[in-house]
Amino acid sequence: HFPEKIHPAPPVLSFLRRLLMVPRTAKPRPRPRREKDHPPMDKKFCFDALAEEGFQPEIDEDGDISFLAGEISLSLILDEEDKDFFSLVCAFEVDDMDQLELFYSAASEASREYRIAKAYIGEIEDECFEIRFCVEGLATPELFRSNLRRYVELLLDMQESVFDACEEDDSDAE
Repeated sequence: HFPEKIHPAPPVLSFLRRLLMVPRTAKPRPRPRREKDHPPMDKKFCFDALAEEGFQPEIDEDGDISFLAGEISLSLILDEEDKDFFSLVCAFEVDDMDQLELFYSAASEASREYRIAKAYIGEIEDECFEIRFCVEGLATPELFRSNLRRYVELLLDMQESVFDACEEDDSDAE
């Protein structure tokens, strides 16, 4: 006997069944591109948005947009392939290799605490290392413009919290 009423499988089970039925050699299907109802977020748009916020943007030697926020130099990097993706970055060189583990720990903690910002150790050389802070995301031009000040403040706040945490731990060790 068959049950009188057949209930559809829960979405998770349905997904798992489809997953198990796909051969391991299958390549993922490209996501369909939706038609965008907004212009791309290009360098001119971002340059103008920064200027409207009172920053003095410049195009640097790499073709990225650079500007000062207070005394901190920031770069805005746009993805040529994904016009809605941006990366707002600042980097610092630390010439005390004894602090490398301290900065790894502080960067990890800050990355966990801040939602859309990341801190990480960049290049490591013999006598110094680089710590980088970034806010990355996808945004329409309208969202980018309306949140630009927030992105900059978030990045500066994260940078300050990492350096403060490292100073506190360094003074505790003395």
